[in-house]
Amino acid sequence: MIKEDGIIINYTKKKLLNSKSELNCKLQFNSQTLNYPLIVYFTTQSGSIIWSTTIPQSNIWCELPNSRNLDIRIIDNKGEIVLNYIWEDNFNSDICELKFIEWCKFFMSQENKKPKGIVIGSHNGLTGEWVNANNKSLIGSTLLIEPNEKPFQQLISNYQNDFKFSFKNILVSENGGYIDFYTDENEDSESSSTILSNIHKNHSNVITKHLYSRTLNDLIIEFSPDWLHLDVEGLDGKLLLSVPDDTIEKLKFIIWEDIHLSDDEKILLKNKLSNKGFSVIIGDEYNTFAIKN
Repeated sequence: MIKEDGIIINYTKKKLLNSKSELNCKLQFNSQTLNYPLIVYFTTQSGSIIWSTTIPQSNIWCELPNSRNLDIRIIDNKGEIVLNYIWEDNFNSDICELKFIEWCKFFMSQENKKPKGIVIGSHNGLTGEWVNANNKSLIGSTLLIEPNEKPFQQLISNYQNDFKFSFKNILVSENGGYIDFYTDENEDSESSSTILSNIHKNHSNVITKHLYSRTLNDLIIEFSPDWLHLDVEGLDGKLLLSVPDDTIEKLKFIIWEDIHLSDDEKILLKNKLSNKGFSVIIGDEYNTFAIKN
């Protein structure tokens, strides 16, 4: 619980299925002296507004589920900032993010250099465990891959002055070559996928593009990363399972989105990685990670 200027911030974890947990944030407004009405903003750390609401008077509360990694800003009726609460790593952070930061620090202490990585499904580069690690100057040369053109251009703009990053505007697939890619009519959805059913979960109007792809195995051999981060809307398991064992065992840390994977894929992937010396740990929200023992 956090108290500041008559405002109480309280985080609670709600257990979900498959060992996941949701972090809820409740704000209680007890002060009679604040200049009501207040506007409450929950924002990403890049400033995008996720949710906002108006608090007309004291002795009122509001609550937002899925509030992990969000900043809180409250502005009064005179335009003054009453509260600017910045999310920082703490015991409420997702274990995937905490462990990746911890592993990067350990890698640097052992290897005397920053770990190289590949991010597949970077979107515009504003979210993901690797972003926080980069903000703390914990990652080395990193290849950012994004097939959708609009977020790819944003991705370059966001990181083009940081020369540790390189970019590819391609798909990553099991077999490589040209394949169908499904996206929304604005061509910027984070649900864009090579799996048609995934994009239909969030968009009724879908367009199909025929794009060039490379295999994950080829990219790992070419770039020699220490870590991988995948967010490819249901293809994560298939991509990792397509990588030969002698290639996968060269990696030291892998993060992937698991919420779209079937139970069979999760079991196969856990067995594959465990047999190659990884410990597989389920994250609190969307992701799972594997760390080399």
